[in-house]
Order: sequence, then structure tokens, then C-alpha cells
Amino acid sequence: MRAWLIKGMSTLALAAALTGCVNTGSVTPTQPLSAPLSADKGWVVATTDVPDGKAYLDKIKLEMDRALREEGVVSATEEGGVTIDVKVVALSTGDKMARYMNSGGEAEITLEVTVTDAGGKKLTQVTVVGNSARQSETKIGGIKTSANDNLVARAISAAAEQLAEYLREPVQG
Repeated sequence: MRAWLIKGMSTLALAAALTGCVNTGSVTPTQPLSAPLSADKGWVVATTDVPDGKAYLDKIKLEMDRALREEGVVSATEEGGVTIDVKVVALSTGDKMARYMNSGGEAEITLEVTVTDAGGKKLTQVTVVGNSARQSETKIGGIKTSANDNLVARAISAAAEQLAEYLREPVQG
């Protein structure tokens, strides 16, 4: 009985540790930011050469605006301050069936981002990756509640949050 209890507790601890390890994206600086970015105004410009990416440009701008304001990087998203130039360089729309079967299928977006000040001086350039992974899943009646989620929208949101966090607190090498 005691061995069963210890084995069960260690399995639960491992499951809890793995649940916290879900990675929803990353930021890789090619020109690091030297200090946290804080501006009164910021403007997001989104472009792409990826055919599937054109359908998501408005969503990218909206999510970037939201994340930048929430993280306190910019207080208003309008022209006249910093410019955040976002270019979609890769997009995988994911596979809902594969996700439902627990065999991957996450959406992933890769963005090249350049931030310039009002005078046109480049402040930073980074590659941002966001994916649709979740920290946890909820099931009702054995069916995942995330089964109908828009995977690309979740990946875009994750990328926006990764970028805003980096601009608020740049990681110094």
C-alpha cells in the first residue's frame, strides 16, 4: 500500500512539473534592446510575404496593440512614437484533429520585428515565435474545451505577449 501511494504521488508531481513546462514562444534578439522600452505612443505595422499570413495581419496588429498596452510598453497605440514593424516570415496553421488526438498539431507563427523610435533610429530587432500550446487543458464529458479554438489566433496572441514582455524587460546577455 505504501509503495503504491509513493508511486502515485511521484507520478502526480511529475505531471504537475510537466504541465508547467509548456513553452508558448520565444524571442531571439538579433539587435538587443539596451533598456526597457516605454513610450507614450506606439504604432504597429504588419506585413507578410507568406500567402496564408495575409489573412491574419489585422489580428496581429490588434493583438500587438493589446499586449503592448497591457504590459505598459506604450500607453496609446497611435502614430507619432515608436514604430513596431512586424513581418510574418513563417506560419503553420496547425491541425485540430492532431491536437484532439494528443499528437501535436499546434499552430506556430514566426515574426521578424524591428522597433524604431520617432526619428527612425533602430532600437531593436528580434525574431519572435509564438505557438498555440496551452498550460492546461479542460475536458467536459471527455471532450477538450479547446477543440474549437482558433489555433493561429492563440499563436499570434502568444507571440504578441512574448514581444511585449521582452520590450518591457529585455534579457541582457
